[in-house]
This record gives sequence, C-alpha cells and structure tokens, in this order.
Amino acid sequence: MRKEVDKKTQYIKNLFSIEECDTLKKIKNHFGDDRDLISIGSEEANILKFFLQLHKSKKILEIGTLIGYSSIIIAKSIPDEGFVCTIEKDPMHYKIATQYIKEANLSEKIFPLLGEASLVLTTLTIIDFDVVFIDANKNGYCDYLSWCDKYLKKGALIIADNTFLFNKVYDNDNNEKTTENMRLFNERLSNKEKYTTILMPTNEGLTIAIKNF
Repeated sequence: MRKEVDKKTQYIKNLFSIEECDTLKKIKNHFGDDRDLISIGSEEANILKFFLQLHKSKKILEIGTLIGYSSIIIAKSIPDEGFVCTIEKDPMHYKIATQYIKEANLSEKIFPLLGEASLVLTTLTIIDFDVVFIDANKNGYCDYLSWCDKYLKKGALIIADNTFLFNKVYDNDNNEKTTENMRLFNERLSNKEKYTTILMPTNEGLTIAIKNF
C-alpha cells in the first residue's frame, strides 16, 4: 500500500510540481537533509499558485517567511502590480530571506517584516488583503484567524499549511496544547455560515477557506 501511495505521489510530482527558478532550488537545498524546515513542499506550492491565480489575488499577507521559499512562489503567482507582505520572527531567517528575495529580483514586490506576528499584525496599515497565507507558530493559528475574522474582507482567502499538525490532529490520544489549538483552528474554519472551506489531504494538510462575512 505504501509503495502505491509513493508511486501516486511521484506521478503527480513528475507531471505537476511547480517550476522552480535557481533561487528556489537554492532555498530548498539551504538546510541540506533537514527538509522539514522548508515552509512548503513543491506540491503544496503548486496548489497555492493555483488558488492564487484562480482567485485573481493581488495583495497577499504571509505569516511565516522562514527563508523565503513560499514568498517567492506567491510573488511569481500574482500579477505584476501585486505584492506580498511577509512576517518572520527569527532575525537570521529574516536576513537570509531578504537576500534570496533580492537574488530573485523581487525586492519591489515582496516586503519582509521582522517581528513576532501577533505584534506585527497590530502595526499593519494595509488590511484589505486578498489572501492570508499562514505557515508560522502553530500555537498562534487561532490568534491569526481572529485577526482575519476582524480585518479581512468578505471573499478573501485564508490558506494555512500544516493543519494536520504532523498527523497529530486526528490522534485521539494526543491532547497537547498545540494539537488542541490546531483542532480548534480547523473546527472554527468548518463553520459553514462563516467560511467555505476545504482541508486538502496533502502530507501535512493544507486548509483553504473563503471568508463569507
């Protein structure tokens, strides 16, 4: 069974994995064998690109830059007049991301912001984003969703990675705080009066919601 799943995944990768420029390839290799530190995989990146283009998104907020892989994917997926504001709390990751963004010639389209997301969100002067992409501190997902509830316009997209929380959310024996917070995040987005939502069964879970209020 595992072999069949692997064959299926490889088939999808061969046909539909996102086209990566030299900078994106460098980012993927930056951490060596520790691939878990890459913010999103190439399959999730392609899904992200698909929904951004389908939604005709122009103004994107990213919570969790890491070293810029998804920021660059997003910037390349939206029109020339679009932009990405991306928040990173780790100074070293922020510095590396800024360098990669410059190397990709996207400094005029991607605007990195350094600081704890919960604090940076309170300082934003632009709040009419078309999309918020969440891939940061897992304990903060519910707080980020509360910000989206308050400030995002009707029809905006909320996209969140790692919403299976490394297979913990459906483990009934796991009652860790982070697991409970992620369950609550998914449960809040399952409210059909407020959102139209799908949780895509990628390796780590990718939740995509349209805000309906």
